Amino acid sequence: MQDLPDPDIILKIEEANKWKNDRLNLYEQLGEQLDKLWHDIDNGTLDKNGGWYKAIKEIKDGNPKPGNLEELEQEIEDLITAEREAKQAAND
Repeated sequence: MQDLPDPDIILKIEEANKWKNDRLNLYEQLGEQLDKLWHDIDNGTLDKNGGWYKAIKEIKDGNPKPGNLEELEQEIEDLITAEREAKQAAND
């Protein structure tokens, strides 16, 4: 039977990835995005005025990457290391 990770690790991973998961859930299907790009090219608006850019920017602005992402990733690594060391010490 495999041990589950410490709930604190799971919560920290979820916190570190929330922005990314939220964006992925909001992005349109690839075919729809390609259609927007085609229309922007056809309309001569393949720039910051185009529909594709505006749609992506709205999602990114609404779900920004955390400013402390590196810190969160280090906390996750530290929690995993501590858990691994505790399990190893318990088995010794």
